[in-house]
Amino acid sequence: MPSTPHNEPRPATATAESSRDNTMKQVLSRIVHVPAAPHPSALKMVPPANFAMVDAHVYRCGRPSKTNIPFLESLNLKSIVYLSDAVDLPCNIQFAEQHGVKYFHFRVKENKVFKRIYKPSILLLTIPAGGMQEPFQQIDQKVLAQSLVEVVDIRNHPMLIYSDRGKHRIGCLVGCLRKLQKWSMASIFDEYQRFSGSKIYIADQEFIEIFSAPVEYDSGYLPKWMKGF
Repeated sequence: MPSTPHNEPRPATATAESSRDNTMKQVLSRIVHVPAAPHPSALKMVPPANFAMVDAHVYRCGRPSKTNIPFLESLNLKSIVYLSDAVDLPCNIQFAEQHGVKYFHFRVKENKVFKRIYKPSILLLTIPAGGMQEPFQQIDQKVLAQSLVEVVDIRNHPMLIYSDRGKHRIGCLVGCLRKLQKWSMASIFDEYQRFSGSKIYIADQEFIEIFSAPVEYDSGYLPKWMKGF
């Protein structure tokens, strides 16, 4: 009977295929996954400065610009509240008109204490362009209360509230809203400071603390996060 060789060589084709398989595995192991490029519309979604959610269906930010309009469109807003003594940008007014968004402009100035500059034997007051005033100015409590009435009405939601930078006037509005929600003053001030950054106005914190104007809201249209307060 013929003997069978113990070390029969592998066919050349099998060796070549095995080598190619190993090479492919090495190549595939080095491939880095590159995600698909985002859709062009997604690249245009730029939120305004200091944008954040206050509570369900209520958002805050600094004054939007034209580049933020596509992002605002994604919020499906029903209303806007703007707190400032300045004139809003035309793009924001046009956005409200074109999308049927209710637009509330409450004209309030920042809480401010005018700086005093001390020199030897001399006290100089910085005098505003309009002439000599009291050494401080304060947001009108009644006007802020009127803005709160709109904020806590679900018929206005989703809502965007903003001031020029989204820090101080809006910080006061949100702080007073938190008082209605029975937050502790420590929590209210912590939230205010997180948005105001290094520029914290003591006058703002004092305003929030003493705010006592009646907020005559309709209890039948309160959001869930105001129920029970």
